[in-house]
Amino acid sequence: MDLVQLGRQPDYRGGTGVMKDIGRHADVRRYLDRLCAQIKSTSVHEEIRMEMQSHLEELIAEQIERGKPEDEAVQEAILHMGDPDEVGRQLHQAHKPRTEWGVIALALCMVLLGLVTSLSVKAALDWQLAIGRKLVFVAMGAAVMGGLYFVDYRKLLRLSGFLYAGTLLLMAAAQWRGGFGFGLEINGVRQYLTIGTFAFNICAAAPYLLIAAVAGMLHNERTRPASGRKEAAVRLLRGGALYAALPVYLFASAPALGYLITYLLGLTVLLLLHGRWRLLLTGLGFIALAALYARQSFNSDLFAMAWQRHIAFLHRDADTAYHTVQSLKAIHAGGMWGHGFGASLKTLPYISGEMAFSYLVYSLGWVFGAAVCALVLLFVSSMIRMGMKLPDGYGRSLIIGLSLVFGIQYAWNVLMCFGMFPILGGMQMPILNWSANVVVELGSLGLMLGAYRRKDMLGGAHSSALAEPGVRL
Repeated sequence: MDLVQLGRQPDYRGGTGVMKDIGRHADVRRYLDRLCAQIKSTSVHEEIRMEMQSHLEELIAEQIERGKPEDEAVQEAILHMGDPDEVGRQLHQAHKPRTEWGVIALALCMVLLGLVTSLSVKAALDWQLAIGRKLVFVAMGAAVMGGLYFVDYRKLLRLSGFLYAGTLLLMAAAQWRGGFGFGLEINGVRQYLTIGTFAFNICAAAPYLLIAAVAGMLHNERTRPASGRKEAAVRLLRGGALYAALPVYLFASAPALGYLITYLLGLTVLLLLHGRWRLLLTGLGFIALAALYARQSFNSDLFAMAWQRHIAFLHRDADTAYHTVQSLKAIHAGGMWGHGFGASLKTLPYISGEMAFSYLVYSLGWVFGAAVCALVLLFVSSMIRMGMKLPDGYGRSLIIGLSLVFGIQYAWNVLMCFGMFPILGGMQMPILNWSANVVVELGSLGLMLGAYRRKDMLGGAHSSALAEPGVRL
């Protein structure tokens, strides 16, 4: 039976005579309650109470060892900690949620640029572009972004393996003949899942989902070091197959080479960030085997066409490099200020997709194109800097990995429009090219902003705040 129920003071001392479980002491509870009342971020209350209680335990133990009674030791420790209201206010300042308004403003600029692109393309095309449908996707993406902004991103850490496996299973379902009723093949490409009349490109979303999952899985592996060389070798082989062979096989057999390159480059940087260069080398071997097998097994004609695109941009004749030649012509013809909003351009294909940047330069000019490049560069670099500020290794890897998924697609799209990189399907400009995938893109941005929001709200961050002048320990 609880001693408090009997009307007696509970015993807080262990076998050594030093107090334990002081959180049950009435004076300590009142002190911690007053302190936490000043901190508006309730999600950090528990961690702060534990940290402050730990400091109190140390101080009380010192007083008891000097021979002071328990109640007097508690009062001395509380007095030494300082005024709870003042300490709480200082901790509140240290633990306020951090909003990266610069990245949010840049994201808003990208969305507005996407609106300009969609309206301009709609005006240029003879057929009606479904602007209303695109606006619905953007609204859905904004809602997902807002929701993930307030979710504790650390919850995703425990689900990383499930997210990774689920993404691969969805990619496999899209490629299965018949796809269990959900797959959709378009021009020999099997990248889409269908639900009723709605089709979603799972391969376009896969780089974001897989990189977010890999960031968590690599972080979890660091807490479980290998016990010997044999186990380390097994982990290398297993990691190579899991991180490289399976995704490469599924991307290549779709085929979805643009998304494959995005994923592999992001994976490479994450492995290097975690110091996993041995796993990287192992993965390269698995990548070669998986790509070779996929090429021999699926869509060999599509692979041949993709390879032709890779080499065609080098010599740029009208027959083998049509897309590159037309893109360069459009950019050159744009001039300083372009041909006007919604200018017609019949010779440039895919102006609502991969060639949107070339069309923007043609219609709005070189100055506008340079502004787009500057905005993209600032957007990606700001996201990476945001990630570098996080003390949490998982959050840092998550933000940097997802930022690279954005940055790789931006850089490849601009460079391929200038004829410096091969033309690849799927290498569009995220957020700017409105499609169903903008939901995943804005959702990823919300997850990154949410991680940054909690950078000063995690365990260990408040220890430094407690050492500030005016907080007596």
